[in-house]
Amino acid sequence: AGELIFAGCTSWSLSGRGGKPTKSFDGVAERNLWSFHRLKPLVGVPVHTIITGCVANHTFILTNNGIFGWGRNDNGELGLGDTDNRYNPTSIGKLNNAVDPIVGGACGDKHSLLFTKTGTLYACGSNEFGQLGTGQSGSNNVNPSPVSTVSGIVTAGAGRGFSVIANKAGSCYSFGFPKDGLLGHGSDGKFLGVGNKWEYSIETRPREIEALMGFKIAKVSCGSLHTIALDVEGRVWTWGFGGYGRLGHGDNKNQMTAAKLEHFHNEPEQKPASTNAMFFRPQRPRRLKKIAAGSRCCWGIDEHGRVYFWGITKSSGEATMYPKFFEGLSVSG
Repeated sequence: AGELIFAGCTSWSLSGRGGKPTKSFDGVAERNLWSFHRLKPLVGVPVHTIITGCVANHTFILTNNGIFGWGRNDNGELGLGDTDNRYNPTSIGKLNNAVDPIVGGACGDKHSLLFTKTGTLYACGSNEFGQLGTGQSGSNNVNPSPVSTVSGIVTAGAGRGFSVIANKAGSCYSFGFPKDGLLGHGSDGKFLGVGNKWEYSIETRPREIEALMGFKIAKVSCGSLHTIALDVEGRVWTWGFGGYGRLGHGDNKNQMTAAKLEHFHNEPEQKPASTNAMFFRPQRPRRLKKIAAGSRCCWGIDEHGRVYFWGITKSSGEATMYPKFFEGLSVSG
């Protein structure tokens, strides 16, 4: 546990909206913190977990006194029973259960997923595309709603209108908006609807991803329009929108199905019969220990502290189309 420090935009109704007031403008003028600051309400408060997301404008923290949240709340993503933005850490009273506390979760652009020590999943915020997994879509949930069709959840990811989770058995599920293969079920869910207009078949309940059956998924993370998943052996899969090489497959193609990232699926090299064992230096399997998705990129860290990156961090930059060793951030020894 440690003390939280913060930098960046502090006007939640303007963040990510070009600094122009909209109908949801809350009167707080645009202001950025260009260096890290301590948050006065949290000075001296040990924070052991931060829950947020690369497309989110809200944050949760876990402390010895429970879960607190702040930020944009247009759709009830803070789970406080209203849609008022919060500028100070606010206790999420409905989820402060000492017997089964919140231990993890994820923040999408307009919704939140939070899971407890025993694996009960709660969701709140926008449910436009069924991304809360409650079996319904359309209206927002301003209070945390339990997702009753799954249990034992240990990891979660949330993007723009979609969600991905995995349970302690390693089964991986997705729900919400299927466009561009966001859900990894083999299609973009597109169909010709009423009036010959294209529509999308949304998933309003968690649906297991078939391509990952038989593997034990330990961690998932979502960017704005893509997902990366890691299994207990350190192997990696990606799927969704492929622009700027964010999936790491060497191209910009969308992946409708959870696809192996071959760079981290290589098998131990076998010694050729004609090679003297004294001179054989087999290539070891490349495996990751940690993963994280940025809005349009992915990061990974292996067991030796080496950092890998692929995708892009800004539109004017050059895309990295496959996992590349990032020497500047890697730890040796």
